[in-house]
Amino acid sequence: MATVAEDVTRQARSLWDRLDRRQIITLIAVVIVGVSIILFFLVRPRRGDMVLLYTDLSVTDAAEITETLKEMQIPYELSQGATAILVPSHNLYEARMNLAREGLPRDSTVGFEIFDKTTFGATDFTQKMNYRRALQGELTRTILQLKEIEATRVHIAIPEPELYTDREKPSSASVLVKLRAGSCLTRGQVEGIVRLVASSVEGLSANNITIVDVEGNTLFSKDDGSEMGSSGLLTLTQLEAKRLYEKDMERSIEGMLTQVLGPRKVVVRVNADIDFDLTEQNTETFQPLPSGYGVIREEARIRDAKTGTSSASPGGIPGTASNVDIGTLPAVDEDLTTLGYRLADSNEAAISSEERIEETTKYEISRVVEHTVKAPGVVTGLSVAAIVAAPVAEDQLDAIRRSIGAAVGVNLDRGDTVIVEAMGFAVGEEEEGLISAVDESQELKNSGETLMRSLKYVIPALIALSIVVVALIVLASRRARRKNEKAEDALKQAMATLAAVEESEDGGRSAQDETPNRPSINPEVAARIINAWLSENRG
Repeated sequence: MATVAEDVTRQARSLWDRLDRRQIITLIAVVIVGVSIILFFLVRPRRGDMVLLYTDLSVTDAAEITETLKEMQIPYELSQGATAILVPSHNLYEARMNLAREGLPRDSTVGFEIFDKTTFGATDFTQKMNYRRALQGELTRTILQLKEIEATRVHIAIPEPELYTDREKPSSASVLVKLRAGSCLTRGQVEGIVRLVASSVEGLSANNITIVDVEGNTLFSKDDGSEMGSSGLLTLTQLEAKRLYEKDMERSIEGMLTQVLGPRKVVVRVNADIDFDLTEQNTETFQPLPSGYGVIREEARIRDAKTGTSSASPGGIPGTASNVDIGTLPAVDEDLTTLGYRLADSNEAAISSEERIEETTKYEISRVVEHTVKAPGVVTGLSVAAIVAAPVAEDQLDAIRRSIGAAVGVNLDRGDTVIVEAMGFAVGEEEEGLISAVDESQELKNSGETLMRSLKYVIPALIALSIVVVALIVLASRRARRKNEKAEDALKQAMATLAAVEESEDGGRSAQDETPNRPSINPEVAARIINAWLSENRG
């Protein structure tokens, strides 16, 4: 191998030595030009540098945009069946700004710019229809801002107002969306579209909105009994929250155990029972005082006493008793207390008294009023299962079990469970090697693709440079061969002249006697010697 390298080096050096100064300068210039051509092919704006200006255009928008680009003298290309337009990368932003100034692309969607031009003689029906078209167009443009949506259509139904409110019909809306390849809308995004449309139309409720994709799948419907209705959307949101909570617990436990057992040595699954019910409770409790009575709020006492006299007069049933004038009268003191009775004659007046006492007491009852709101999302149960790579001792399993319980907040009183088992994993280090090999192959594939894209432009330049270098080498060889031929011709002429001179000097010698004694001269050797002299003279 070293001998071949030495031979190649010797030949290259010999070829270099045979080149004159002009040839060396020409060769260096050719190399510089070849390198410049390679750099030009790598750096220059190629046809592949045409970037996408707009895509998914209608035929009308594509025609207007191409006409405008012609007026601006910007080159363009049509692709994807004339639905996409490509322009050079250095003209991209200029073209977009100029087209935006012209209101392009319109995408056949009319917004509130429909009212920029006043139309005289327009009826009230026309104005209402234009307003509905403008509102639908603005909602379409707003929904298209979501990167997952490729195209959309919005339809709004606004009924005419009725004289009686019980006959009025609610407004409704329907949205058709086309998703990009490999994209999907989350429940939050669907609900966001619903809220956006409901807030943009007067009198429109979220329950009167329907969202459907181009494949006919119902993403949102006013039917509460359907899977995608309002209640279904809430249920799916709760399930997503449950899964997110469980995944967070799993990552936390696996991260903790991985630092102890090593990578790919543990598998954890968590099942959480979460109560999403929102509970409100009002409690009013009446509590008596320790004495058994309440606090006196109001107390009233009324005393009524009456005293009177009457003259004695005959009366009653005719007879002896009625005609007797002597009777008995009670004897009372100053406090109206009866002390006894005395006889009263018929001429003395009778004394009478009456007393009434009334007492009223009102008590304030003691009470306690409580208003309790129980927030949703309370964890009512937790189950954790962990499988670690065997072998693991029993005491280590107990330590892992206690660590998991402390990490996730396991409460044994409410029935939480933690299970840790040691098992042999079916896949070990081989999978890691396979994954690393796949990653390396992917990297090599990407590098190969990049290299192939570069070689597509480098190889032609190298071929052109090689052709030029070979042509120069062949040209230099031919020139050297011509010089050698000329040197040989000159040498032959010189030798012929020399022989003629020698013959004239010797005169008396015959050609036959001199020929065996004169040394023979090889023309090729003489040509090389003369060529060497000429090269030294040129240097």
